[in-house]
Amino acid sequence: VLVFDWETRERLLEAPFEFGVYHLNWSPDGRWLGIFGNSLELHLWDLTTGQRRVLQGHQDSVYQVHFDPAGELLAGMSFDGVSRIWNLQDGRVAGVSTD
Repeated sequence: VLVFDWETRERLLEAPFEFGVYHLNWSPDGRWLGIFGNSLELHLWDLTTGQRRVLQGHQDSVYQVHFDPAGELLAGMSFDGVSRIWNLQDGRVAGVSTD
């Protein structure tokens, strides 16, 4: 996944994801980019540092993620029937819900 500045055409980030991307989602402030797909992991990129955080715990592919309006939490839903909520500050699981 390549991220460019639309106006300057400058490449801002190259985010490898070898598993087949289902979807991307941006945090409300544009700092975080969540990438997920045919993987048990959710890759979270910090655009201010270029660093990747890998969020794990699902037993099947992640099909949807949502950031909370404050940009502090990330919810990930998986085909395993489990939703996980992560704290973006420390990457820890803040909650788990099952169907």
